[in-house]
Amino acid sequence: MIPIGEYVSLFTERAAELFNLGRASTTEQTIATIWTLSLKQIHNDTPAAQDLLTLCGFLAPDDIPRPLLADHAGKLPERLAEAVADPLSYNQAIGGLRRYSLITATQDALSVHRLVQAVVRNRPDQAAAGQWALAALHLVESAFPSESYEFDNWPECAQLFPHTPWL
Repeated sequence: MIPIGEYVSLFTERAAELFNLGRASTTEQTIATIWTLSLKQIHNDTPAAQDLLTLCGFLAPDDIPRPLLADHAGKLPERLAEAVADPLSYNQAIGGLRRYSLITATQDALSVHRLVQAVVRNRPDQAAAGQWALAALHLVESAFPSESYEFDNWPECAQLFPHTPWL
């Protein structure tokens, strides 16, 4: 910390240099940094919440059906499968993510901001990212009606289709 008198003198003599030192980051960089710090805190507080967010990072950002995970927990990595199989743990994970504004949740669905997804997808461990992408693929594949051509299944197909990037 610099005394105010010294700063005024320094500013008078070298204002341009001082302005360049404090170059503003883009909004996206600032938000990504905040969310990265939040992810670290989530990992310490509730590892299952971090797993939930990571999985959601590989699904479509909006309208992720809440029952999708619980109904097909067997397709998920073990820690997340255990959490979503227990309604209390599942809701605690969702609550943890909501506290840090990492997701929005309604009674029926979850949504993740696209920038949060980008942060989640672009973490250093690419092998883990591949495993989560595969888990998301298996999850949606198991939930997709086998008789998707049947008219009665179309509403469910319409809800799941955005989460199927491989189609």
